[in-house]
Amino acid sequence: MPTNRHEQFLRALPSDWEKVPINQLGAIHSGGTPSRDVPSFWNGAIPWVTPGEFASLTDKWLTETRECITEAGLANSAAKLLPRGSLLVTTRATVGAVALAAMPVCTNQGFKSVVPDQLADSEFYYYLFQLLTPEFTRLASGSTFVEISRQDFSGIVVPRPPLPEQRRIAEILDSIDAAIQQTEALIAKLKMMKAGLLHDLLTRGLDEHGQLRDPGAHPGEFKDSPLGKIPRQWALGTIRSVSRLVTKGTTPTTYGHHYAADGVLFLRVENLTEDGAVGSGEVVFISRAAHRFLRRSQLEAGDVLISIAGTIGRVGLIPASSLPANINQALALVRVDISCMEPEFLRFFLTSEAGKRVLFSQTVQLAQANLSLGQIANAQIPVPSPTEQRRIVSVLFAHESRIRAEEDYCDKLKQLKKGLMHDLVTGRVRVNIRDEVQP
Repeated sequence: MPTNRHEQFLRALPSDWEKVPINQLGAIHSGGTPSRDVPSFWNGAIPWVTPGEFASLTDKWLTETRECITEAGLANSAAKLLPRGSLLVTTRATVGAVALAAMPVCTNQGFKSVVPDQLADSEFYYYLFQLLTPEFTRLASGSTFVEISRQDFSGIVVPRPPLPEQRRIAEILDSIDAAIQQTEALIAKLKMMKAGLLHDLLTRGLDEHGQLRDPGAHPGEFKDSPLGKIPRQWALGTIRSVSRLVTKGTTPTTYGHHYAADGVLFLRVENLTEDGAVGSGEVVFISRAAHRFLRRSQLEAGDVLISIAGTIGRVGLIPASSLPANINQALALVRVDISCMEPEFLRFFLTSEAGKRVLFSQTVQLAQANLSLGQIANAQIPVPSPTEQRRIVSVLFAHESRIRAEEDYCDKLKQLKKGLMHDLVTGRVRVNIRDEVQP
């Protein structure tokens, strides 16, 4: 019987796939660090990478490094110059992160790198090694200093399918990776466009024809205000002036109540996002009895939440689907008067650059940043007519819906990749080898 997950993985591989230790995939190299005491070893032209740099990688290819060493640094250290296509695997501290060298590169001693031979496709093993993280972790966990030894790393048994099959598998997974990257780039572009829309709509507004007002063509339509130039027909108010309630939550233990395994949703700063959504972070609950007792901070649909302690300026708007719910003392609750203010308009304003400036300008720097309820209530905001507020909200809603649709699509692609990667690199699903797939 298999004694661990890796043995189970090996037993499930196709019978016609070879199983070989990693050291039969090619040459294995550790890295090294030139002496920091010798300036001539550093700031050269040879890229040199550490495991910490992998945390910011968004692509399988390592295309740049934070530091470079000189030829003298290379000659006087254990570092090795690895060719393009080398498989870089972190095996110290951060264990199991993988990337492919897009150029000749050196590593520090936190790596075991594989220079594949003619029977191993580095892109196939890039995907396969991601499935081996549990085995890397198991082999590293026995040491006081978390690291996989060269002997343990070299001896890990892995599949070696026929080379054309390796390449076809990598090609399929590459196509999904490309779709994910394109979608992520589109999402980033849409979010930048949203920031521009927020600025334009919340400083220029929309006229009766649904068009942005133009301060250059019609300067007389604008007036100066503490928020900058705003349309002349807009009022300038405070959060207090457009609200029925401004309050904050409390800690349940203050009154003898405590968190519960389930019950009523209890929101904290980490449950709000930078763009005004609710529901991120770890979710906690309080009992229904505690919720009834904490009546002041019982939430209603359309309530706007603002973080006022620690992390300042996160905003959220409560949907009916989140109720019943309550909040802790680090969140302010604003319940607007819908006869003069759309909750979504206030939410959009507070997440804009102008809104953030309003909130941060009032921050009190103590042991940590804080906003009082008085400062929240007195924060100045623009107040267009309800009709114009709804027009602005409609435009921003449509843009946010596009972003959410792309994010949902990206999540589906990632789930597809996860399932396909497991099925393909384990041979559970076999691929057709196309004649046109070449080295």
